Amino acid sequence: MKWYLGVDGGGTKTLAYVSSGDGQVRWQVCTGASNQHSAGDLRQSVADLFEQLRRAGGPAAGEFERVCFAGAGVDTPADVPVCRAAFEQEGCTGKIMVCSDGLGALVGAHGSRSGGVLIAGTGSIALGIDAQGRQVRAGGWGYRTDGGCSGYSLGVAGLRAALADWDGSGPRTMLRAALFEALNARTAYDVVDVLYNQNGSVTQIASLAKPVVQTAAQDAVALQIVRGAVEEAAAAARAVARRLPEGERVFALCGSVFEKSELVRGELEQAFRRSLPEAKILRPRYNAAYGALLMAEKDWDVKWEDENG
Repeated sequence: MKWYLGVDGGGTKTLAYVSSGDGQVRWQVCTGASNQHSAGDLRQSVADLFEQLRRAGGPAAGEFERVCFAGAGVDTPADVPVCRAAFEQEGCTGKIMVCSDGLGALVGAHGSRSGGVLIAGTGSIALGIDAQGRQVRAGGWGYRTDGGCSGYSLGVAGLRAALADWDGSGPRTMLRAALFEALNARTAYDVVDVLYNQNGSVTQIASLAKPVVQTAAQDAVALQIVRGAVEEAAAAARAVARRLPEGERVFALCGSVFEKSELVRGELEQAFRRSLPEAKILRPRYNAAYGALLMAEKDWDVKWEDENG
């Protein structure tokens, strides 16, 4: 029997599905982080993945016809051999496909490899693929530069507003109390201590997006931050949509920021109606791990050349 493996490798966890080619998940395993650029040990996570499969009675690494690894941190062609080597080290002899987690999310969301996706997790990206497999993207250059509705940029913007309230250079805002509490801080000096002396992590700063978004329902400063982020996300979607045929301008909204906040979704849908009226928004059909599994089953290989020009 032929076996196929789809893997969504993230900065928090790595989720993998196994099928025999019929779209039915036979085994599911979850291991630690596998973003080689920010957190976790890719090779260890892959080793743990196959060990879990072995214990569950699943196929061995050498039994897979095709593997698709859709990973956070797979941003350039240079990342591909690094990821491929982690699977080869465990004994994979079949075809190993490597792509970004954004592509896995797009395929999972649509159940096909055409359309668009707007992702807002720790970072943010807009990605599109047309029926010929041409790719175009906007954003997704890493949490340090991503704007839009990325958790990290929302967290940083919220901290700026909270500290400006503290020192009097900005307006009063409920963000001060909300974010200080989230960081277990009483003063601005405590915030600085967390961020620098205690080496506040990327994940910790990105987690502040949650209180920023929650506060936006009652606070004008927080709402302004959210609306600014939404406009940046909509601009990224417009940049991608212009490169897609009109009938394929359908965007799935993926990632924790969109999935957990009706306020952000509502603001984004309004932004789409104002500046991208021909586009449609849908809720994802499947997750990125299932998208990777579909790519493995159907041999939808990855072309790194995009159409940004």
